[in-house]
Amino acid sequence: MKCILIGGGGHGRVLLETVNDFRPGVLVGVLDAQPGLDRVGDVPVLGGDEMLPGLKAQGFTHFLIGVGSSKSCTRRAELYVKARKAGLEALSVIHPAAWISHSAVVSAGCQVLAKAVVNTGAKLGGHVLVNSGAIVEHDCVVGAHTHIATGAVLCGDVKVGELSHIGAGAVVRQGIRIGARAVVGAGAVVVKDVPEGALVVGVPARIAS
Repeated sequence: MKCILIGGGGHGRVLLETVNDFRPGVLVGVLDAQPGLDRVGDVPVLGGDEMLPGLKAQGFTHFLIGVGSSKSCTRRAELYVKARKAGLEALSVIHPAAWISHSAVVSAGCQVLAKAVVNTGAKLGGHVLVNSGAIVEHDCVVGAHTHIATGAVLCGDVKVGELSHIGAGAVVRQGIRIGARAVVGAGAVVVKDVPEGALVVGVPARIAS
């Protein structure tokens, strides 16, 4: 296996350390267009994402998206599609300190980081990011490319659409439905359903004006 890391910022460095600690030698290159960046840790930067189409010919087999900011879900999805079109497979990352129920469904390309919990009957769509210490409780369904940020909590039977972002420390009450491409602000407490594409903030969470 030969994997490229796409994005060498903060989230990318977390993934790099995680993979190197438990699967050393797998990540052998980084794509990042930041000027002057030539290495991330001990891994060389090969260029920007325009390099993707030629990587398979160089022996690369897998990719890992290292972009994780609150505004990046669409960008993460675009890079995912671009890498798949280049013939690469998505590398899933499950930190050994995460807990995933044997009855949960974790789709290809998901990233579940340290101290995260994916509980009984939960379903994660493709390329979902469950960040450090986040909790996805029983029977939740999380759509593709969604980011459950650090310390966020989805109580039981919450449904979150694709390309959404649940901010750090947010809490979503049991049974709530959150539409696609929605953003829940950091620290918000969601007690009502959130429409598609909405931004909600505060306690209790309200649609931002």
